[in-house]
Amino acid sequence: MGRDVVGEPDQFHVRPWSTIFRIPTTAGNVYLKAVPRRLAHEVRLTRWLARHVPDRVLPVLAADDGRGLMLLPEGGVRLRDFNTPDLRVWCQLAATYAELQVRVEPHVSELLALGVPDRRLVHLPKAIAAVLPARDRDLVRRYAALCDELAAQGVPETIQMDDLHDENVFTDGDRLRVFDWGDASLAHPFFSLPMLLETAMERLGLAPDALERRRVRDAYLEPFTRFAAVGALRTAAKLAPRVVPTVRILAWQLAYEHTPSDQHTGQWGETLDELIQQQRAALA
Repeated sequence: MGRDVVGEPDQFHVRPWSTIFRIPTTAGNVYLKAVPRRLAHEVRLTRWLARHVPDRVLPVLAADDGRGLMLLPEGGVRLRDFNTPDLRVWCQLAATYAELQVRVEPHVSELLALGVPDRRLVHLPKAIAAVLPARDRDLVRRYAALCDELAAQGVPETIQMDDLHDENVFTDGDRLRVFDWGDASLAHPFFSLPMLLETAMERLGLAPDALERRRVRDAYLEPFTRFAAVGALRTAAKLAPRVVPTVRILAWQLAYEHTPSDQHTGQWGETLDELIQQQRAALA
């Protein structure tokens, strides 16, 4: 690429599911991300998104999905570091991300072929049944009914990421770009909404039930009005948080697959037991 390396690579991020090196070059820093083979779909998905929604994500400078490697450019300032508790920015992020999901929706079959995890509603009751003990059959039935009710609202399934928060968004002028698709899946789009709203209220210093939360939610829902009425969208937005813990359980299991048990400490997020308890609580 005509860039000379001008310093030692800095391995500043090490997790059971990925590691990242910052490499200084004559044309600015680049970032080499490596993921294990079981998560190589992230490389294929990131490259696909860079081709199809380039205004919403980072470009990919180079990629090798066989080895789970991709090279990314400097993205700008993370939204978390921007340090401006501005409601308009959160509404912009909500709309930007929702529009990405809508644009990707016609291509679900392509992403399935790339190996993106399939966590659509039809599969989730079986997934939670495999985690809960047999005595919890009633919870599984309740969960399946919730999935059916959510599906009935008419919102099509598409790409979604479990970690939609301000540390995974770059701001560059007036443009916002989402990155880190390691926990992405094909699922109900509104599974991304709870974390977005929770993070927005925290950064804005507002109570979880503040009126501003509705502003961010409605900015997110607006692109989906082509699929369903506003009332159905708001119902789906209420149901999704009660279903999503199982999706996060599946992401946890994939991230930690074949890793030693002493790494399952929760130092980088919830433990599996905590996620299971969240799903139990959501069904109460």
